Amino acid sequence: MRRSILSVAACLFAAAILTGSAAADEVTFTFVPQDGPEVAAVSVRGSFNEWGETPMVRQEDGTWSLTLDLVPGEYYYKYFVNEAWPQDMSTGLGGAPLDPIADGYKPDGYGGFNAVRYVGVPAPDDAGDGTPYKLRETVISENESLFEIEAAVVKNTNVAAQSMRMMYELHRLAVDRGFRYLTVKEDGESHGQPILRVTFHNEVPDGYTLIDLARPKSLPQEDLDPNKTVLDAQSFVETWDKHLEDGGDWCTPPGSPGVVRVYGYRVDDDVIVFTFTVADHDGATRHGDGRWFDLRGMAVESVAVAGDFNDWSRSAWVMQDAGEGVYEYRKPVSELGSPSEWQFKFVVNEIYWAEPLGGAANVVTSDFGSRNLALKIE
Repeated sequence: MRRSILSVAACLFAAAILTGSAAADEVTFTFVPQDGPEVAAVSVRGSFNEWGETPMVRQEDGTWSLTLDLVPGEYYYKYFVNEAWPQDMSTGLGGAPLDPIADGYKPDGYGGFNAVRYVGVPAPDDAGDGTPYKLRETVISENESLFEIEAAVVKNTNVAAQSMRMMYELHRLAVDRGFRYLTVKEDGESHGQPILRVTFHNEVPDGYTLIDLARPKSLPQEDLDPNKTVLDAQSFVETWDKHLEDGGDWCTPPGSPGVVRVYGYRVDDDVIVFTFTVADHDGATRHGDGRWFDLRGMAVESVAVAGDFNDWSRSAWVMQDAGEGVYEYRKPVSELGSPSEWQFKFVVNEIYWAEPLGGAANVVTSDFGSRNLALKIE
């Protein structure tokens, strides 16, 4: 099945700011034991191995080390020492950091702190003006340019928001230069990232289909050739400018419903009923690389609830198909334990994280920059 034109466009833009296809760098992790109990085993577990066990190797000097090939990105991790988790990677070694060359530390969601490494990308404080990329333009002619995109790490910015922000900047360029439309195509690559050929137009080219990416629900659903589509830059910019002026953000598309209700669950007689409706969600990000996918054209085989309450398992709490694209999962409040507030998300086919419904009253941003849903028990 061919993807919708929105999915194609979003993936094209997101590919330019994601670093998943970039060359891998060698990263060495080292653990230096203190005097005290013998250290019999050490592994490193983090976002790069889905928090699974990757054993470290004991060296002749008594230290433990491991070298991994990691593509550029931001990584969270902990050392698993003698079959035990440290509460805090910054103070867990007798008050000293377990990894003294970590780039920083962030809350792990359980009262402790993970270590952080930035591989091939700047730390958030070095991200310049707060945009998740830098555009380098090579002018071909008055109405055509090539763009290389240098990725950056920005606090509290997820992949979908980064992609939309870059779409806006390219549409804005067209408008600022006096053009109404633009086309975007790949034109080779640089340092593992695609180069975009952007052509500005005053009229819709013959044989092209005009679309407005600021209004995804109005886009044609029939198969369209992404190489024969032209984007309405002026409408896109006007729509987004008004959306931002009205208090919207880059994570919530224009036209999303206002904050009218808590989404994703309800409480019935001390039972939490999680509810997921496929039609409420346009897109999802793929586990592992954060790439954007269109849920409207996806064959849904399973939906699960993942959150703080089940260690973010993508398969433990599988929802029941209630028919007509609605899925439910019931859990007694007493089985959740403490605390009384959790973050959660829905997972489609065990790999696609459904982005929260725009405008839901309980959308929150995690410490890692992702948008989740909040569950509160009064």
